[in-house]
Amino acid sequence: MFGFRRKRRKRNRWRKGNTVTLPLIALEDGEKGIVASLNTKHNEKIKKLMAIGILPGTQLQLIRSFPAYVLRVDNTQVAVDKDIASEIYVTPLDDSK
Repeated sequence: MFGFRRKRRKRNRWRKGNTVTLPLIALEDGEKGIVASLNTKHNEKIKKLMAIGILPGTQLQLIRSFPAYVLRVDNTQVAVDKDIASEIYVTPLDDSK
């Protein structure tokens, strides 16, 4: 409209075998992924994420990334802050939007 273009964020990619794994904060709004790992050493955070249904193998969708990261896990929407979202590593799905 005013000549501004949204810059596409660079993705920090990590490869595990043939799959690409990246932090949840690297996904664009609307993209889907499967949780690959929870990269934190704090047991409290792991317990909280597992209690709300975010565990390895779970499919999720990033609904919104600002002001908080809003995720759809199954039929539930969950909001997490950037610190927690950066510790969730996902494998992006091709059928994202």
